[in-house]
Amino acid sequence: MNMKLRVAAAGLAAAAMGGALAATAVSAQAAGPTYTTISKQSAADPGFAKFGSSYYVYATGGGDGILPIFRGSSISKPFTKVGNAYAKAPAGLTGIWAPHVVARDGRYFMFFTAAQGGGSHCVYWAVAATPTGTFGAPHRLVCGNAANTEAIDPTVYVTAAKANYLVWKRGHYHPAFPQGTFQIQARKLTFSGASVKFSPGSNPTVTLAEVADGTVMEAPSLVAHGGKVWLFVSRNRFDTNAYHTDVWSAKAFGPGFKYSGPVMATGQGYGYGPGGAEVITDAGGVTRIAWHVWENSKPTPSTPGTRIVRVATLTWPGGKPHVA
Repeated sequence: MNMKLRVAAAGLAAAAMGGALAATAVSAQAAGPTYTTISKQSAADPGFAKFGSSYYVYATGGGDGILPIFRGSSISKPFTKVGNAYAKAPAGLTGIWAPHVVARDGRYFMFFTAAQGGGSHCVYWAVAATPTGTFGAPHRLVCGNAANTEAIDPTVYVTAAKANYLVWKRGHYHPAFPQGTFQIQARKLTFSGASVKFSPGSNPTVTLAEVADGTVMEAPSLVAHGGKVWLFVSRNRFDTNAYHTDVWSAKAFGPGFKYSGPVMATGQGYGYGPGGAEVITDAGGVTRIAWHVWENSKPTPSTPGTRIVRVATLTWPGGKPHVA
C-alpha cells in the first residue's frame, strides 16, 4: 500500500473512533515504519537534539528567518516552531544551512554551514544562552582548505573517553555533479565558557571515511551502539528522489569506517529522498533519528518541491540500525 493510501486509511479509522488523525503525524501499517512529520513548514537538514524534557529540530528552511527552530514534547506528536536562530542572515554570510546544536556548561553552541560572498562553504559556530537563541555573532571554524573545496554539514560527536570532536563533510565536486571526491573528517574540540576552538597541541584532522571519484557522501551523524560506532551519511543528489541514507561502522571512533549497508531510500515508506539524517541517544539508551524528505515526489532537480522533517525511533535487529 502506498503512502497516500496508508494515510487515507488511517484517517478513516480514526474518524470511525470519533477522533481525527493529525495531518502531520503518520503511523505506518505493520509493513512500514512509524514516524512523525514534525511540521508542514519548510525544513531540511535537521539538527536533532534533546535538552531537558524537550526535543528540538534546528533546520535549513525558508520563511520569516534564518535556520528555523522546532520544539516538541514527544517524537510521536507534531512539533511547534518556536523561532529562528537569526532574524536575518548575519552580515556577509550567504547559503546558510545544516545547523547542529549542543549544550555545554549552560550555553548552546550551534555549528552550521555558510559562505562569504561567492566563496566556498565553510563551518561556522555561534552561541546562545537558551536553546531557542537568538544566537550570537558567527565565527568561522574550518574550510575546505583547497580551491573549489567545501566544508559543510557539521555535527559534534562525543567519544567514550568524553572527548568532543567536530565532524564534517569535505568535498570537491567534478563537473558532473554529484560526482567528486569526498571525505568525512573530524578534529578534536575544546569548549571554554562562551567559546569553542580546535584543541591545541597535536590535533590533526582525521578522515573517518572517504569516497574517491564517486557519488557524493555528506550529512554525517554518529552514534555508539552495540560495541561499535555508526556513521550515518546521505548519498546521491539532494534535489531528487535519489537522495538516501546509508550507514558505515567501525569498532572505535577514528579512521577506518567501512560501509555497513542502506538505512532509508525512496519507495521504502520513509518518504521521497530520505536524507540529512541525525541520530541521538535518548533516555534509557533508546536511539532516535530525524531526517528530511520531499513532501511530494521529485524525480528531477527541476521538479519543484518542499522538504519537511520526520522523526522516529531506531531499532537494532541483528545489530544493525533500522527505522522502526
